[in-house]
Amino acid sequence: MEAKARANAALNLSQGRDVEFAVAFAQATLGNMPDSQKLADDLNRQFREDTSVQYQYLPVLRALAALKEGDAPKARQELKSAERYETAINGLSENGFYGTMYSAYVRVEAFLAEGNGVKAAAEFQKLIDHGGLC
Repeated sequence: MEAKARANAALNLSQGRDVEFAVAFAQATLGNMPDSQKLADDLNRQFREDTSVQYQYLPVLRALAALKEGDAPKARQELKSAERYETAINGLSENGFYGTMYSAYVRVEAFLAEGNGVKAAAEFQKLIDHGGLC
């Protein structure tokens, strides 16, 4: 409950793309998919030509939605477009130091959901190897 309240408080302070993504990510991990999807739709509408939104933020949010639906292969498919951008600097890493490797983290979750610990461990190694970006 406190996480949801803090997420809403963040949106009251700013509705910039990075804040909206962070709140949408939090909502998705809390299982509040309607609120997460609403923010994802808003990001897509406002930032159609923004590389961070289109190739980092939205694929992660779509993958989280697929995981909540129990579709780990779809989650991994959604993350394919994010893979080449997962070490790129975005507004979260520049302004809030929250990192950029959300896609790798969600990919780990997808592999674990599929029962593939070996691939999950290999993906998690990315997070270890790029600790300064996480």
